[in-house]
Order: sequence, then C-alpha cells, then structure tokens
Amino acid sequence: MCLSETAFTSHEHKSRLRIVDICARIPGEMSSAFLKSHIDFPDADIRCAVLTALEKKEYHADNREDSEAANQQLLKELASAAWLNAALLDIDDDADYAPLKKAINSDISKILERIFDLLSFVK
Repeated sequence: MCLSETAFTSHEHKSRLRIVDICARIPGEMSSAFLKSHIDFPDADIRCAVLTALEKKEYHADNREDSEAANQQLLKELASAAWLNAALLDIDDDADYAPLKKAINSDISKILERIFDLLSFVK
C-alpha cells in the first residue's frame, strides 16, 4: 500500500472514512497493516471505521505487538466509557439535561461497539 501516514492524516474526515472502507475490501497483509496502524486514531469516527474494517477482514492480533496495541486501545476506550458513565451520574434528572444525557449515552454506545471489536481481536 503506497498511502503514507501524511497522506492519510492530511485528508478530510469523509475522505479518511472512504480510504478505510477501501482498505477493508483489499485482501492481504498490507491493507491490514495500514488499518492496524490506525487502531488508535484520535478521531472516534475514524477509529470506529478502522475497527469495523479490521473486523470485516476477520483480523486477530497474532503477535505480541499487535495484542499490546489492541489492549492499550481497549484500556483507553474503557477509561472513556467509565468517565462518561461517571458524568451521567453527576447530571441531574432534570428534563433540561435530557439532550445532554442522550448524547452521552450515544457516545457510550459507540465506545461499547469499539470495545467489543477490540475484544474480538485479542486472544
């Protein structure tokens, strides 16, 4: 794969999602390696797309380095979920806060999806 890190990070959000989708359809180790290198991408939407792409490719962390990367990202996702759950507990049940609670619950659902993807990669 001749797509460099700089080329990927310089693209807009929509283009990155498209690149990840294309990589999901390309068989072989090079496309998987590209996706694995973005398992911890800062943008949650891109990270979710990367994890979904790896899942479609039936990826499994077969070596220690890949397992550690998946475990590190798993810990980050768990920490985010814990933080958001704590925030939910701190928010009043007042109707004025309902949209905020809905948004936080939506984020938690997305994090859980990423957590389950990551768990499917490790042994």
